Amino acid sequence: MHDAKHASTLLRQCHKRRKAECYLMDKGYDSEKIHTLINEELKAEAIIPVRCRKRKKIKGKYRRKMRDEFDEDIYQL
Repeated sequence: MHDAKHASTLLRQCHKRRKAECYLMDKGYDSEKIHTLINEELKAEAIIPVRCRKRKKIKGKYRRKMRDEFDEDIYQL
């Protein structure tokens, strides 16, 4: 089973124990649902590289924002 299926539950549980300003995840977690959860519910910043798929438009405001503003230097820290 893919980890992204459990991401929402895990993020909420982690946030209850210790609030974070930022969640850094790999591109396997790139979904608008996860971005929305982190940004709107947890009130934190999501740093998740966008999965680029040929011939597919990137959907979702948070995914488009990440595509346009992704900082490779911060991600590699």
